[in-house]
Order: sequence, then structure tokens, then C-alpha cells
Amino acid sequence: MSESAERVNEKNVEKAQVPEVNQPTCPPGGFLYTVRPGDSLFSIANRFGIPLDCLRRFNPQVSGDQIFPGQVLCIPPASAC
Repeated sequence: MSESAERVNEKNVEKAQVPEVNQPTCPPGGFLYTVRPGDSLFSIANRFGIPLDCLRRFNPQVSGDQIFPGQVLCIPPASAC
């Protein structure tokens, strides 16, 4: 080990704060869906038979149309739209 290298131990390492991921809550009859590669908001809304604006309304954590694999979305029941 060089003179400038420091040993890493619990005393000299800051612990990172991991932000909580905001998962949506769904109304009764809805469910959580995990985004897969190739999904878009439009394709998800179409797959589950709900209007795109309804999908957006129940997922305020989504910015614009940008979603990513692993993200969790609320799929509301059509009756909530």
C-alpha cells in the first residue's frame, strides 16, 4: 500500500443515504405493474385498456413520457378513469 493510500473501514467511510423510491398507490381494483424493456406509457395504457391520460393521472411520479425498466406504475381499473 502506498503512503497516500488509506485503509477503508467503518470509521472513515461515509454511509450514503439512499433515497426512497416513490411507489404509487393504486385504487381498489388496480394493481402495480413493473415496466419492462420496450414498454412505453402508450403501450402500457393500450395493453390494459385504459386511456393514456388516466395512466398519467395515477402515476404523478412519471415525468413526461419517460419511464424505465424496473419502474413501478399503478394500473388503475377502467372504472377509475
